Amino acid sequence: MVTVDTPQQFDLARMKRLLGGPVLLGAEKMEDFDEFAHAMAASLDPGDMAAQALVYHYVMETWLLMRFRRLQGHVNRLHGINVENQAELAKATRTGDAEAQAFAAQVSSHATDVKIDFLLTQSAKRSHILLAQIAMYRVALAEKLRMQLDFEERQWKIKEMQRLEKEEEELQALSAEKEARANNPHPPTQSNSN
Repeated sequence: MVTVDTPQQFDLARMKRLLGGPVLLGAEKMEDFDEFAHAMAASLDPGDMAAQALVYHYVMETWLLMRFRRLQGHVNRLHGINVENQAELAKATRTGDAEAQAFAAQVSSHATDVKIDFLLTQSAKRSHILLAQIAMYRVALAEKLRMQLDFEERQWKIKEMQRLEKEEEELQALSAEKEARANNPHPPTQSNSN
């Protein structure tokens, strides 16, 4: 008989032990990663080990993606500090100093930004692929469950048909016995010899 694995609680410690924990940089904290991982697992509800591994991989990739986004912001701020003549730029573009500084940072950090954007794009693609894999895995589990239920329903129908056939045979036997009694109203009596 086909069985569907029983759902398991997402075990982050086990995932870290088996698949490796995250490498934390800068101000990143393991508590924040753990909180994020548990929240994503609760949202995606991985039922078995295969789904848990996919969800953990997705968590790791999303963590990396957000790191790249923070890096991109840091690079822009770093380049903005070194830009000269921000007051003239603000005047020429008719913007405030802060907006001029952000624009100058974008211009001076463009080459680095392009590289980071490539990393962001690749990480985002991997995240989307992982979500698609999770969805396909769930479809496969649903199909497996549907097949199991169909199989069990067929078994139940066969048993029910066998039960009905048996009842029909018993009714026919009772009917035949009743008919035999009706055709032979006086059954042979046994003599009492004392």
